[in-house]
Amino acid sequence: MNARVNDVCAVALVTVVSVVCAMTLPSTWLRMLAGLLLVCFLPGHAILRALHAGRQIDLTAIVFAGGLSIAATILCGLALNLVGPLTPARWTIALGAITLAACGIAYARGRRVPAAPRAPIGLPTLRVGQALMLVCSGAIVAATVMWMRHDLLAHPEFAYTELWMTPDARGGAITIGFRNAERLPTAYDLEVALDGGIVAVRRSVALRVGESWTSDFALPMRNDETHIAEARLFRRGDDRLVYRRVWLKTGSQEP
Repeated sequence: MNARVNDVCAVALVTVVSVVCAMTLPSTWLRMLAGLLLVCFLPGHAILRALHAGRQIDLTAIVFAGGLSIAATILCGLALNLVGPLTPARWTIALGAITLAACGIAYARGRRVPAAPRAPIGLPTLRVGQALMLVCSGAIVAATVMWMRHDLLAHPEFAYTELWMTPDARGGAITIGFRNAERLPTAYDLEVALDGGIVAVRRSVALRVGESWTSDFALPMRNDETHIAEARLFRRGDDRLVYRRVWLKTGSQEP
């Protein structure tokens, strides 16, 4: 087994480990590190090995692999958007599948290509202007990562609170529930209104992450009359902004 085949096997192993870590590790920073390998290097390196089995690994190949990885990530996003939501798990599985498929092709081609002596990786000599441009580029990348992290933490895409309302089969009562799927324990205030007037209030309902709360409310409703029951959910401490709202129209066949 030559050095190219060994390199392909190592890339496949690192890919599997990165996929598992990105989907299972409890630490956000460790998941980001594993995902960074899948986004910025592993797919491009595997694709480059599949296309050019005899190419030596040098600085140019490393930079080219980074560009190919980003391009593969963009194409994955376009494809995933056509079949479903863009979730972290889907991104991870798609990039891992592309990398492993390219590793398989590179492995098959690498076995047929004769081994060549490995050339040492030489670092190019940079002039003062080029070094300044490189430092500025690194500073821009670091600032972009910090800015994106701030936006992601301020506006988490997959953090939410679920609120629902269901009628009782016997009539005159409704069941209201909500679930905390935010990133932190949260306290809520709940208002229940019937035909525009508040009929019930629940204050300071504290829920841990993933915890749910449900309760039955007996309302003065008749089956032969049309009523509109409404539930308004507030975050504790901000009673001016309705965070979630649901309503139910009874006594009518209209939705």
